[in-house]
Order: sequence, then C-alpha cells, then structure tokens
Amino acid sequence: MLETNREKAEKKSSVRNWPTEYEQLLARTAMARKRAVTGLQFLVLKYTTALASHNSLSSPVRWSCVGEMTRIGRSTDNEVCVESDATMAEKHAMILFDGEKFRINARDGIVALRITDGAHRDWPLIPGSVITFASTVATVMIHENKNIIILCIDAGPLIGSHLEIAASKNGKTIGRATNNDIIVPDKELSRIHMRIYYDAGLFYVRDLGSTNGTYIQLTGPYAGACALSLGDHLLLGRTGLSINRFDTGLAECCGSRPRMEDRAIIVQDLFAHGNLQCCTSNLCSQRENNIQYISQSNNDILPSVTFVAVFDGHGGSQASTYLRAHLHCQVARELIVSGNSAFDPSSIKAALTRAFLNTDHHFIQSSDKPSAGSTAVCILLINNTLFCANVGDSRAILATRRPSQDPDKTNYAPLRAFPLSSDHTPCRDDEAARIRAAGGWVIHKRVMGELSVSRAFGDAELKRSMSELVGLVESASSQTIGGEKNNQYTNIENTDTPPATPSDYGATSPTVVCPSAFDDVRRHSLQNCDKESSQDNGLSPCLRHKKSSFSTNHTRKHRHLVVAEPEIVDLEFSDKDDFILLASDGLFDVFSNDEAVHFVHNQLKTKDPQQAAEALVTGAIHDRGSRDNVTVLILDLRENNHTCIKPAVSH
Repeated sequence: MLETNREKAEKKSSVRNWPTEYEQLLARTAMARKRAVTGLQFLVLKYTTALASHNSLSSPVRWSCVGEMTRIGRSTDNEVCVESDATMAEKHAMILFDGEKFRINARDGIVALRITDGAHRDWPLIPGSVITFASTVATVMIHENKNIIILCIDAGPLIGSHLEIAASKNGKTIGRATNNDIIVPDKELSRIHMRIYYDAGLFYVRDLGSTNGTYIQLTGPYAGACALSLGDHLLLGRTGLSINRFDTGLAECCGSRPRMEDRAIIVQDLFAHGNLQCCTSNLCSQRENNIQYISQSNNDILPSVTFVAVFDGHGGSQASTYLRAHLHCQVARELIVSGNSAFDPSSIKAALTRAFLNTDHHFIQSSDKPSAGSTAVCILLINNTLFCANVGDSRAILATRRPSQDPDKTNYAPLRAFPLSSDHTPCRDDEAARIRAAGGWVIHKRVMGELSVSRAFGDAELKRSMSELVGLVESASSQTIGGEKNNQYTNIENTDTPPATPSDYGATSPTVVCPSAFDDVRRHSLQNCDKESSQDNGLSPCLRHKKSSFSTNHTRKHRHLVVAEPEIVDLEFSDKDDFILLASDGLFDVFSNDEAVHFVHNQLKTKDPQQAAEALVTGAIHDRGSRDNVTVLILDLRENNHTCIKPAVSH
C-alpha cells in the first residue's frame, strides 16, 4: 500500500539500509558460490530480450577475450553496441579476461544478474541490495530487530510504497495473480513470480520459475567485478544477455501429430550446482558425500562440460519429459562419483552407460505410465573431446571438413556429414540377432510386432525376458474378472537378473509389465511371421522362436528384448568441424544426412544457429511434408566465428 511522507519519515528511524561487516561477508560469499568460467578462451554472448531482437542485434555476439576488454553500451565505439535501448548508458559495462576467468564490471550503468535454479538460486537480501523483477525495482531495508524486511519500491506500478515481509520459513510470494501474498499489477510479472523467506537469521529471495526472471543488481553490497558463469543471464538497462560456451539453436514442431512428444535440452555447464542437486536418485552415502563436497567447495576444479540432447517420445510424452529433467543430472553425478579418473574416455563411457540405465530404471519405477517410451541422442563435450551416446533412432551428425580417408591430415576437405550415431532398429542385423538371441522375434520391422526401435527408455512391457512375457501372457489369459480378461498392469517379482540391465549397475530390474499387449502379438506372430526357410523338423520360423522362448537355456530366457544401454562414440573435435546437428527421426523421414548438413551450412552463411534450426524444421514440415514431430538442435563449433566483432548498427 502507498504511504504518506510522514509515515515514510517515521520509518527511516527504525530501519537500516546499510550492511554490517558480517552481511558484507555474506555478500562476498554469495558471489563466491558462483562457478566461474575457467579453461575457456572465448565466450558466446547472446541477446535474450525482445528489445534486442527487434533490430539487427538478434544474432549472437562472439568474442575472443584473451587479455582484452569488451565494452558494452549505446555508444558506437563499444564492441557491443545497443543503440535501441534508451535505458542503457553510453558506456554501460565491460567484460574483462584476466587469463583465467571472465568478469563483468559496471561502468556508467547498472548490471543485474538473474537468479536461477543453479548456484545462485537463493540470494541473501542484505541491506542496501537491489532486486529487479519485471518493471519493478526495489531496495532492501531491514528493521533493527531483524525480523521484518522492507522492500522500498523505486520503480514500477507500486512506486513509492514500502512492502513489509515478516520473518517466516514459508515467507511470502509475489506475483500478479490474486492468490499471492503480495500482488503487483504488472503484466510482465509471472502469475507466481518469486518468494521471499526467512531462514537461519537471514532473508532470501528465490525465483519460482518466472518467465522474465528475478535479478540482483551488482550494486551496494554486491558491487564490483563479478565472475561470469556459463548459463548466466545479465540485464543491462532493458537488454538481456546470456553467457554461453557455444552458440546453439533449437526448434521444434508438432507436425500433423495430435501432440508433441519430442523434448530437448541444452546445458552449457553440466557441473553447475543445480544440475548436481536436481536428481533425487538413491545413491550411496559415499557418492552423496563426494557430490556435496564438490558442489559446496571449489567446484572450479571441474572442467567445463556441455550437454545437449534430443528425446523422441512414443506412447506419450512421459518418458521424454522425464529424460529432459533427469538424464543430465544423472550424467553429472556419475561423472563426479567416478573419482579422479572420471575424465578419461573409458571412465566417461562407463559413467554414461550407468546414467542411461539408472535413469531408465528410475523412470519405470516411478512413472504413472511406464509403458511410455523415448529415444535419446546426447552429446557430451569435455574439453576438446565429444562423446555421443545414443539409444533409439534419433540422430547426431557432425558437419566436418576432415578428409574421409585420413582424418589426421592437415588439409581441409569439402564439407560432409559424419554420423555420430547409428539408428537402433530391428532391421539392423546385430540388433535383430540380439532380439532373437533373447528369444524374441521381429514382425513387420518391429520388435514383437509392437515397437519400431530396438533400444529405448521406458517401454516397460518389453523390458522383460521372453520366459517372463510368455508366462505372464498365459497367466493373464487364465485370469478373468466377471468373465473378462484382466488387462491391468501386473507387478511380478523378478528373482533373476538379466544381463545389460540397470541391475548390473546397482539397481534392480523393472517390475511392471502389461501382459495384454502380448496376447495379440503372440497370436499375430503365428499368422504373419516372415516366410523364412527352416530345417528345424519342418517348423515355421515363428514356431521355432516360440519353441526357443520356452527353452531352458538360461542365457537366452533372461535377456531383455529392448534395452536402454547406449552406443557411445568419442571423437576429438578440431577446427575442421563446423557444427553438430541433433534431430528426431521426423527430420530424417524427409532429409538425408547430407541434405540436412548442407541445408544448415547454407543457412549459417547469413543466419545464426537458431534461425537455421527454425528454417530446417519449416523445410521438413511444410516443404517436404514430414508428418512426425520434428525437433532440431544445432551446436556451432566454428572457432573462426569467435572473434571480437561489433554488431551492425540498428535501424
């Protein structure tokens, strides 16, 4: 509520807006929690606000900051010039590289850092600190009894008012919806934007996943040079900027499908604090201690690791959504708990395999719909090495100029598509052999006539051995309720451990199966199996498979038909590599690998990766008629673009 001048004057005697020495120490500690960028010679600065995208500054700015200063402001003599932002100073800020870390420092303007779910998720509100949310700017003051915090609104719809928040662990929410404790009528504010709460003698602010973010200004107790982290979002005037290791583009379209089941993720710094804490898997105490030690102490010792992935869901979006939220967390954890040898290729591959299998196990155990499934193609970039882990038929392709015959040659070859992944389908000879060795069969290019991919997350019905499946089918056939078959999911205790399952890596095998789906499959298989020659006592191929599925061969009867174990490729990338393209199979229904790579290459001549990704999705859906979901992710590797440049002057 608005207050009179007399009430404001009375409050000045009972509040303080300066930090004590202890609070100044807390401010320095909060800044030190940030995981600074180390080991990189350049960063990619990208515009994130609509203000910048309305002019010619929508393309990312790249620079090489070795021993240099990069200046930002409205003046045209800045390396980064934003003339269209009237709230930005002529000489607003500068980014310095001291040979080890990148730092940003304000000049004549104010720099604000976005509060995220990472290392700076909860920021202490120290007297004199300033927070920005949407168009509102508030200065923090605290009562002498330290049990009430006061936000003095300096700008925004409630300008001139003082908002009081009493000490409480639950705190108060702020947003534009009427169910908030504090309602701010600002259309740029999210419905439930942020929370201010009290814990252990301090007030904290936490963003609640707002669209436009909550920012801490680097002024007052937070003044001075701030080390930059990958994934940081900065606000200078009304211009938003993000800090990245690589320039990326991500586009997706539902196509003619009734719903979007694809998901994708880009994580610039896998070892950011939030990625280590977001996964709630049941790890042993020693692993948890290792994670807590690294995340709470000097985690700058970890290298910069970038993770990108595309997930193509089927039977619903439950599996792909789960993977987007949890897989990268599991990868980060497994890399850390592997110990000091975690960053040699064999350890990384083992960690990726454990992460995939454990994530698959946890999804099946915790999901309301474990029958949903998903592919996953992931790229992990550690220093100058890339690792591609693939399950299913989504693809990763490297656009490179390496000579095809001798990759170590120094000369450049024409651009070509180098596949980093291979589709896991039942049509692959080795995958078909693995399925048959497990006692299953391939019908109409599908596993048991059901699934078009031979490796996937989820798909709980197919994460069983043939002996279990056939036994469940016969059991379900004999059970009736009111004269009708019981089609509910059945929990069966599995006392045997199949090879190449999560139980090999410290987890038990999935226990959920839907027998009804295989009743029709078994009948269908006897009628429609491929006509192959047989010398086994005149039996048809399908009868041979049926017979073998009841065999006492323990190696066969306990194998899974569909697995989530990834195929992993590692490769040192160089200046001959242009970009990496990841996409769901909806793209490759209408584009070949080479066509997709050259399409993106032509787009990148005049556009940035985001625009190139959007153009490729449009070409697949509207120009070539792909009927599937299409998701495209582009990761730009061109080092010759990372030079100090000045954006074109705005209109």
